[in-house]
Amino acid sequence: MAFNEILAGRVRSKLNLDTAVVEKKMFGGIGFLIQGNMACSVNQDNLIVRNGPEMYHSSLVQEYVSEFEIKG
Repeated sequence: MAFNEILAGRVRSKLNLDTAVVEKKMFGGIGFLIQGNMACSVNQDNLIVRNGPEMYHSSLVQEYVSEFEIKG
């Protein structure tokens, strides 16, 4: 299983996919890009969300949230 299709479907429904959002297979999952920049992605059963530095620490203290690392 490369990525959870149900989770990807939930992301699609929240993003209201239009011409500004592009789906692209990447890193063994599916990425959602806005104006060419990845906003979020689904990899296996994980939702990976890009947020700004002002939300970094407050995001990490939430349950089920961790920093994403690409390991080779």
